[in-house]
Amino acid sequence: MTLQAERLVKKMRSDPAIDFQNDWKLVTLLIGANDLCDWCKNNRLYSPKAYVDNVMAALKILQQKLPRTLVNVVGVLNVPEVGVLRGPVCDAFHLLFCDCAMFLNNKDKAKFTKVTQDYQRLLETRIKSGELDLKPDFTAVLQPFLHKTRVPLTMKGEPDITYFSPDCFHLSSKGHATAAIGLWNNMMEPVGTKKTAWVPGSRLSCPTRVRYCRYLSS
Repeated sequence: MTLQAERLVKKMRSDPAIDFQNDWKLVTLLIGANDLCDWCKNNRLYSPKAYVDNVMAALKILQQKLPRTLVNVVGVLNVPEVGVLRGPVCDAFHLLFCDCAMFLNNKDKAKFTKVTQDYQRLLETRIKSGELDLKPDFTAVLQPFLHKTRVPLTMKGEPDITYFSPDCFHLSSKGHATAAIGLWNNMMEPVGTKKTAWVPGSRLSCPTRVRYCRYLSS
């Protein structure tokens, strides 16, 4: 993750469309689902602490090297939730991409849910610690709209597959549009009172100068 952060800084520096020192920059970081998908194979390498340490190392590179920057840190979703998407194709992709989180008995699912919640909780604690708020022109804000997001249902009460790509794991364009509104609206909400689930069909919240500035960490 630190290598990706360095690459991002390098690309911004070399982009002629960006005034690197003076332009305000918005970076959004969403990562962790693949770590959770491999957790059962190496629960030390993919422990909540290791995950959060890796995220913070990348964020501190951005803090050191990106002036005038706001980072949205999107909390990881509850991965086993996509397991409600069933069928031969979905089952095959889930087994291929994320066998640690799928087809779990109740005991293992409870354990996996606890690990996911630790990912979310520990990352939020570190983001709120203030260690990324040491510069007047840089901050990171935890956006938790995926923490308790559930797979949307159809009118018949069945999982709505149209929010997902053919692999039954990643989002479709419809799912990305819904997530984008969830992220934007999280940005408009105060720290401590941000929604923790998306609501399909939500409208975009409109910012004002006073309203938005109040919701930044620094």
